[in-house]
Amino acid sequence: MTFRRDTEGTVVRVLDSATGAGRERLQGDERGMGEDAARATAESGATGRNGSADGRLGGEAPTGEDVRIRAVAGEELIDTVFAIGGYAFDASPATADRAERLRDLPYRAEHRFLLLEAGDVPLATAAAIPMTQSLRGTVLPMGGVAGVATHPHGRRSGYARRVLAALLVDMRDQGQVVSSLYPFRESFYGRLGWAGLTPARVVRFGPAALAPLLRADLPGEVAWLPIGDAAGFAAYRAFLEEIQPTRHGLAIRPPTSASQLRDQGKVWLVLARDPGGRVVGAMTYAVEGYAGQLRVDAFFASTSAGRYLLLGWLARHIDQVAAVAMTVGPDVFPETWLSDLEATVHSREPRAWHPTPMGRVVQVAGIGGLAVGPGRVVVDVDDPQAPWNAGAWVLASEGGRLVVTPAAGERPDCRLTIGGLSALVFTGADPADFPVRGWGDPNPAAQAALRALFPPALTYLHEDF
Repeated sequence: MTFRRDTEGTVVRVLDSATGAGRERLQGDERGMGEDAARATAESGATGRNGSADGRLGGEAPTGEDVRIRAVAGEELIDTVFAIGGYAFDASPATADRAERLRDLPYRAEHRFLLLEAGDVPLATAAAIPMTQSLRGTVLPMGGVAGVATHPHGRRSGYARRVLAALLVDMRDQGQVVSSLYPFRESFYGRLGWAGLTPARVVRFGPAALAPLLRADLPGEVAWLPIGDAAGFAAYRAFLEEIQPTRHGLAIRPPTSASQLRDQGKVWLVLARDPGGRVVGAMTYAVEGYAGQLRVDAFFASTSAGRYLLLGWLARHIDQVAAVAMTVGPDVFPETWLSDLEATVHSREPRAWHPTPMGRVVQVAGIGGLAVGPGRVVVDVDDPQAPWNAGAWVLASEGGRLVVTPAAGERPDCRLTIGGLSALVFTGADPADFPVRGWGDPNPAAQAALRALFPPALTYLHEDF
């Protein structure tokens, strides 16, 4: 499929690569995109850490407006999408072996990659990973936006915005209802409708405080496995899918993409099972050297016993590591689990680049079914990047679940930007803040209705992409 944008107008034409047949979709006026991009700093890259090795993209800066956006797959990714992403995210010049890049391609088979070219020069890229994400008790199709990058020749030209607009069309066509990403700068994505989520918590503590668990009589057992163990990895995936509806924001990759974690073998897997053999806890971790740090990347338990079985395994490292660094959701408080833990807590991992994620509604019509509070409100949604969302919608609670329908001539109670609606859905942001944030103009009555429908919620994305 190829996306072409009329540089004089407001329509995206989606072309079938085989037949050339197309269909037009109103995509919003983009003649102001260059002005917005000029106000921002360079669009050197935006989301995702899946950029591959540096490519050779030398040559003259393109001229004119012969711009097209098309889908890319297979080996062509290496010299186009991965090359641009590698320059934006990796140290360069790079000397990665082409065979190594080829070995990574199968893990990207489920991803959707778009490439913007001016003439025949590749200049900007973006990808969407088809995931699932739990929002307010309902698991929805989600597009994980990653690898957004612009070559220096194309920066400050609005190209990142163009390719993201095309990606929103593609995510809609793929049936994805919401989207999440890790931004290079929140304000850039805020202007395109994404809203900030609650950050994960990184809790650090000395393992000696876990010593009482070595003597505890806990029901069940733990299995310690390399992540590459096929049966163990399958059990881990099944456990995540089991608990996903109960973990607001939790995203899960598709099978082939997820299998890279298994095949790389860079972490250990611990499964806690109850006396009946049911998995009640799962943890992945890596030891960063003797007297160093034990890094826990995933820590999930569905029962109290499962949690303490996992912690009991960590207690077995008291004489091996100096500290445990555990990443958990914002609603999890390991510092309360045991006495004398003396934990320190960070909202972000203190490393070079680990931003707070953001989320967006891709299809307003698709968010029905979320668990919500009581009430009913009519909102006029403004979404220039995804005009299929624009217009008046009724948001109503029926049996504790959200029902979304087009407003049939009803006067809206307020205006909301798509960023404001996304903030409500993902985090239950306070509508009283919306005029300050530029998210809408709800009056006190509309604020009360929105606040009742979407109570505050702490979001934990978990997946790193």
